[in-house]
Amino acid sequence: MWKEQRDKVVEYEELRLQILFKSGVEPFVRDKHDTNGKLVERLWRVGVSASKGMSTDFVSLQLLESEPQISDLPQILHPMRSGFSETGTGWKGDGTFSVKPGYTEYIDVLRYIPGNNQGAAQLGIVYQDGIGKKPHIPLRSYSFTFQAGGATGQFITSRFKFD
Repeated sequence: MWKEQRDKVVEYEELRLQILFKSGVEPFVRDKHDTNGKLVERLWRVGVSASKGMSTDFVSLQLLESEPQISDLPQILHPMRSGFSETGTGWKGDGTFSVKPGYTEYIDVLRYIPGNNQGAAQLGIVYQDGIGKKPHIPLRSYSFTFQAGGATGQFITSRFKFD
């Protein structure tokens, strides 16, 4: 019995970050529509959660590699809540965020803008410094490898497929 209680305490105190993604499921995919209901933007995101009992600050999510390969990696992705600066110089903040116990913070990964009369459809990675050095990547499925880490020094890596 004592061992079971000790194991519960250790599990509660040990910080574990987790990177989450579920293809096509809210809140991992967010669509923005115009007043006529036409799709104007789709965002795919991943979540970073912390185990119950601990929180961590200065968490960042890095896109390490992709398949098919995209140049200019690794790149830090921006947290959803940071917002774009009014000056047009990129996203607010340094790309880090806090994860509270048992909660999930979401990070935008891909932005799709459908084609219209003025231009072709666009797909881009949402880097910390804006849409990125290469704003347009080919429209296809990608497998991405992510790394998340925070003030605790713990780093985790996960790989997901985005269709």
